[in-house]
Amino acid sequence: MISVIFDVATQNDLCSKEVCVDPTIITNIENVLITALRNEIVIISSVISHENNLYGFCTVDTYGQEKINETMMVEPEFHYNVANTRNGIDLNVAEECWQIVFETQSTDVWDPLLGQPDNVQSFLRHENVGVVYVVGVNFNDTMTSTIDGLLARKYTVIAITDAIGYDENGSDNVLDDNVIKITTEEFIASFGDSNG
Repeated sequence: MISVIFDVATQNDLCSKEVCVDPTIITNIENVLITALRNEIVIISSVISHENNLYGFCTVDTYGQEKINETMMVEPEFHYNVANTRNGIDLNVAEECWQIVFETQSTDVWDPLLGQPDNVQSFLRHENVGVVYVVGVNFNDTMTSTIDGLLARKYTVIAITDAIGYDENGSDNVLDDNVIKITTEEFIASFGDSNG
């Protein structure tokens, strides 16, 4: 079994000072992703993508919907964007990439109508993933639903706690007791890499 990083909702609209109050969170996320790539760990990212400014945030093809620069880790030829729920994932393309971005119309990637549960699960199974490290933003329960979906599908979930930001209504209490909790420093040290 292999490990992946699940980078949840690190988008311009969601990583403002109002959401990620502590600026070290973004730095920690970036350091985790850099360490992952150095150690050939694939990054899965979820992004919210709303049509027609429906909710006032993360509108398709706007700056706010784009991933923040600190989490867009690879050159275009090593990046695969799975644009919507109606398109299946091309596993042959995905297995050649280091970062796969799943766009959803929901804050829940596992939502059967507006998320990408089949595509995410297909990729995780195809790659024989057993452990999923999570980082990112818990905006409108994005992190909570991602973790709950992973646990329901029997993955081992490791939350890198100081690399998770919370919206004004959130708290770090969203981490289930079945989630292993570590810090960015512990994640980096587990690879013998102290530079992050």
